[in-house]
Amino acid sequence: CFDINFVQNESLLTSAIKCGINKFLICGSCFEYGLSGDDFPQIPIDAPLKPIGAYAYSKALAGLSALNLAKNKNLKLILARIFHVYGLGENPKRFWPSLVNAATSSSDFNMSYGEQLRNFTHVDKVVSILLDYCIKLDSYDHGGIIKNIGSRNNMSLKDFAYKEWNRLKAKGTINIGFYPYKEKEVMSYIPELD
Repeated sequence: CFDINFVQNESLLTSAIKCGINKFLICGSCFEYGLSGDDFPQIPIDAPLKPIGAYAYSKALAGLSALNLAKNKNLKLILARIFHVYGLGENPKRFWPSLVNAATSSSDFNMSYGEQLRNFTHVDKVVSILLDYCIKLDSYDHGGIIKNIGSRNNMSLKDFAYKEWNRLKAKGTINIGFYPYKEKEVMSYIPELD
């Protein structure tokens, strides 16, 4: 995680700057906020970063490093912290693809109690938002800014699972409470949006 998300990212940015590139869109993650998710009804862009685990720490470090470069080199940079994305092309082991696989194969779907609140944004909408930021990058100030990327689609994992299960006309059963919550489970990742 640290090699790819931080070391290689830092190297790529530094090389790009040396080649005269001065505008960047960096994709971060809501997981950079970590435990701060439970401290806010909607996580603002200036919430303290309290990441959990190597992935979240490496993304937070990469984002902070990129913002520091933007400030010191007077770059135009947007750090887009993306909340929960779902859609085609997603890793098959993640929540939504696993749910779709169970639904379309008439299998049961095992999950936690599903009380975690999440912001669900379809990948097509995320792509549209990121493209819009690229198009408008010149209108932003130098020095780097943070944007939370998401939708107004906030709900519990359980409600999302049932919504998708019904949409797919699944024949199996959703087994709520099959898995325990993870240790240090953040119960809310809801973004404050522009």
